[in-house]
Amino acid sequence: MFLENRELIGYGNVEINTSLYSERSFIKTALSGDFGLAKTFWLYLFAVAIFFNIGIVMFSEFSIEVLSVLLLMVSTAYSLPLHIAIWRAANKYRGPKIWPILAKLSVKVHIFAFIWAIFLSVLLVYIDNYLSHV
Repeated sequence: MFLENRELIGYGNVEINTSLYSERSFIKTALSGDFGLAKTFWLYLFAVAIFFNIGIVMFSEFSIEVLSVLLLMVSTAYSLPLHIAIWRAANKYRGPKIWPILAKLSVKVHIFAFIWAIFLSVLLVYIDNYLSHV
């Protein structure tokens, strides 16, 4: 895909087709990686993740577990598709190669940690149920 406009982000030139913004929805544009690697990673993932994490911690501190779990589920539903957007934006990035490598590594680590957390949660519930019946 030929990209028309150029925008300097960080140290490398990133090409962004701004004419696509009006034609496609925000979600389609984000998932295709057309917002650029820096904007997708730092604004849409990192900044929003901080907001979600602060909310999760605050609700759990005030013993509002239902809201904490609900916010965790919304955060997960938000961040998993965004990892696709980061991966695709990293594929389109035309700056120093370290940034797309680190972005893809971040996606891999986060998904591994997510799967590991689910595994441990299931395992701990199983062990707790087993010990309560012994």
